Amino acid sequence: MSSPHDTVVIVVCKAPEKGRVKTRLAKDIGEERACHVYSVMMAMLFANLHAGVDYDVCACVDGDITLVQAGNLEPIPQRGEDLGERIINSMEDCSGYPKMIVIGSDTPTVTSSVILRAMNDLNTADVVIGPAADGGYYLLGMKEIRRELFNNINWSTDAVCAQTAEHARAHNLRISKLETLRDIDTVHDLQAVMPSLFDALRYS
Repeated sequence: MSSPHDTVVIVVCKAPEKGRVKTRLAKDIGEERACHVYSVMMAMLFANLHAGVDYDVCACVDGDITLVQAGNLEPIPQRGEDLGERIINSMEDCSGYPKMIVIGSDTPTVTSSVILRAMNDLNTADVVIGPAADGGYYLLGMKEIRRELFNNINWSTDAVCAQTAEHARAHNLRISKLETLRDIDTVHDLQAVMPSLFDALRYS
């Protein structure tokens, strides 16, 4: 890709379709409300990123790609059987950037300052990890695709971040860790991270 920026931020997300997003949250508040929450989270995240300021932003979408119009690059479909494959493939689909940063859509509090910190850390680190409070990670940055970081990971468990860091250390890669942030997966997460939205749903 030709761009004046040296960094691409890839947002791995789902199309906001009822019944396919925030399924754990939907058990408490229903599928329609869960889908609304996810749409609000996505809007907040992309607004926070300030697309196109110092980096390009591309949405990598699972589901109907036409439902996601965010970032300054055309959205791309997700490819792969598990999260590791999807992250690797998204990086390959956005190749050509000296720095690649992948973030999830479950952490709407990621801001441009977090991205800029990751970009700066990649000047000296091989891998930048943004740990999530649940044991996963909300951000993974690198200058080249390191497939070894995605082997034998217990995806969707609280061991993901620790296993990824362990793989990086085993291959003598320099790691930088960002601040820990909280994903929104349950109603308790929603109340803690986005209390105003929680209250709006609670009293609607």
